[in-house]
Amino acid sequence: MLNELFRNGFLILEKSREKKPTPKCKNEKLPRELRRYTVHDKVHFKSHFMRFWFRFIQPNLALLEAGKIDEILEIIRDDFDNYCSLGFELLSANLLKKHFKNHDMEIYSFWTKEFEMDIFADYDGDFIVGEVKYKERKVCKNLLNLLELKCEKLKIKPKFIALFSKSGFSKELTTLKRDDLLLFEMEDFKLLLT
Repeated sequence: MLNELFRNGFLILEKSREKKPTPKCKNEKLPRELRRYTVHDKVHFKSHFMRFWFRFIQPNLALLEAGKIDEILEIIRDDFDNYCSLGFELLSANLLKKHFKNHDMEIYSFWTKEFEMDIFADYDGDFIVGEVKYKERKVCKNLLNLLELKCEKLKIKPKFIALFSKSGFSKELTTLKRDDLLLFEMEDFKLLLT
């Protein structure tokens, strides 16, 4: 079934950039947990219509056939922000490309078994990392601290840190004087229309 969906162009595969743990020297034996660890790729629907259909409609076909439209709408309303978060991540990546006037910049998410970054980009030999939040509350400095901790674990020093928020940023975050920090709010997404 999956192979057919890939073959017909309904699904795309996002490959993980994570490397499987290996021993540091020839005679070292990794702990069992690490020996059994598998790096996982992500599978996405290619179109937003397909994502919507298989998230909300197909699992609730019986309700639809029974004419229970209000129940289906309630299911959609309850999970719609969660559903929109992936689309917001994709738009955020496009906005970052437009901001840097670099449409060929490769932007992807990065994940390991321990953590995930929504935005990870190679920028002329440097890195841009970022987080995307599609929530009804402002993003606070804690998100920046967590992202910097993830960078420390990866042993990287990004040139820029980009935060994207549906609902804006805390005063503490907006008053930071940092040249490496980029804050994008909903108003900034108008740039994608030009």
